[in-house]
Amino acid sequence: MRCTEKGLIAERSDRPPATYLPEVRDVFFVAGRPRTRRIFTRDSAGAVVGFVDRREGEDVRWKKNR
Repeated sequence: MRCTEKGLIAERSDRPPATYLPEVRDVFFVAGRPRTRRIFTRDSAGAVVGFVDRREGEDVRWKKNR
C-alpha cells in the first residue's frame, strides 16, 4: 500500500490497483464498494500499528511488522 495525493493505492500482482479514498481519519474506502473499509489502528503514541480490513461486516485484522 502506498500513499498518493488521491488516496491510498493497494497493489497486488494478481489484481489491478485499487484506490482507497479517505472517509474519516484512519478509515478508507473504494468508490463503488460500499461494504468494504480499511480502518487503520494506532498505538498510544499515535503510530499506525496495523489495520482492519472490514468486508461485509466481517473484520480481518493485520498487524504491522516491526
